[in-house]
Amino acid sequence: QTLEMAHAWICQKKRLPATTAEILSVALHTKVLKRCSLYAVGSRYDSDRIPMVCLNEVTPRLGWWYSSSPIQGGAPSCASRLEIG
Repeated sequence: QTLEMAHAWICQKKRLPATTAEILSVALHTKVLKRCSLYAVGSRYDSDRIPMVCLNEVTPRLGWWYSSSPIQGGAPSCASRLEIG
């Protein structure tokens, strides 16, 4: 499965794909990085880069997933977002 397919599936389920800030929050408040990397399919840069956070040995690391990279994690989503205004 590609991240584009994950994005489409999330939207079909009427959910919102996670943004960079949201995956960083999930990474900081859970132990999910011990199992897999997280991809922010709700955030993009150019056409082929998606922010990701992974565990580099014992330190979390923010980086980029490129369309030619393997997928080794998950694409979180949420049902709604609170607006700060």
